[in-house]
This record gives sequence, structure tokens and C-alpha cells, in this order.
Amino acid sequence: MTLYLLSVAALVSTGLGLLLFFHYARRKPKFAHSSKSARAGFDISKPLNDGSALLHSDVASGTIYCAAIAIFLSLLFNSSEFKSYVPIAFLAVVLAIAKRFGKIAGSLGTAFSGLILAAFLFEPIRSLAVFSPEARINLGWMFLGGFVISYFFGRSKDAPNSD
Repeated sequence: MTLYLLSVAALVSTGLGLLLFFHYARRKPKFAHSSKSARAGFDISKPLNDGSALLHSDVASGTIYCAAIAIFLSLLFNSSEFKSYVPIAFLAVVLAIAKRFGKIAGSLGTAFSGLILAAFLFEPIRSLAVFSPEARINLGWMFLGGFVISYFFGRSKDAPNSD
């Protein structure tokens, strides 16, 4: 049990570290001088506005949030009699992540969270096999519903950011 808690703590701390990294990577650089590069008139004082770095950090942040919430719910409902319904309730988290961080983040968050819930919430623990037929069906509905919710309700790449 101690090894299980240490591995979960390591996973959460790694996720939080990545979250902080991507949060600070989103900031636009501020340059003190305005010099032009020799390559095609590239102005180093103006940050690139293609949005690709922002998109990648949003995807990573949303996926990490989903995984962290799945780990938290796995620890919270591990000995509960309602643990087979956690994947269905997790669709609300997928909806929030997809609306805030986009379709790709919602889809990746669904996939990683489903694997985390299967491995750490349902018997046998630390295995992707799920013995309970009810839990297996609810995990399947979570995967299907999560991908559908992410596709239809997720923010697209060209939508403006609500920050």
C-alpha cells in the first residue's frame, strides 16, 4: 500500500510540475530591444502569433487536469460502494475540460483517465483488467461518452481563448 501511495504521489507531483512548466511557457516573451533578424524580416520583438505553443500547452494542461482528477477520485472512492459509477460521473469533468482546453485535451483526458480509473479504482488494482461487469460497462460508456462530448462540445483550435 505504501508503494501504491508513493507511486500516486510521484505521478501527481510530475503532473503538477508539467502543469507549472506549461503555464509559464504560455506567457508571451517580453524583449527589451527591437532588432530585426537577417531571416526574412523576422522581428524578434514581436512574439509569434500562430497559437501553436498555446494549443500544445492547453492540450497538455487539460490532459494533466483530467489525469490528476482521476487519481484523486480513485483514492477517494477506492473503498466506496459507489465506485462503479465514478466513470459516468467523470463525464462532467470531461465536459469541463473539453469546453476550456479543447477537443484534443478532452479526448486525451478521457483516454488517460479511463486507464487510470481501470488500473487504480477497480479490482484487480494495478491492472487494466476489470472484474466487475458493471464497472466494465460504465468504463466503456465513459470512453464513448467522453470522446463524443469532447468532439461535440469541445473548443476548437481557432476559437478565441476565454482568458
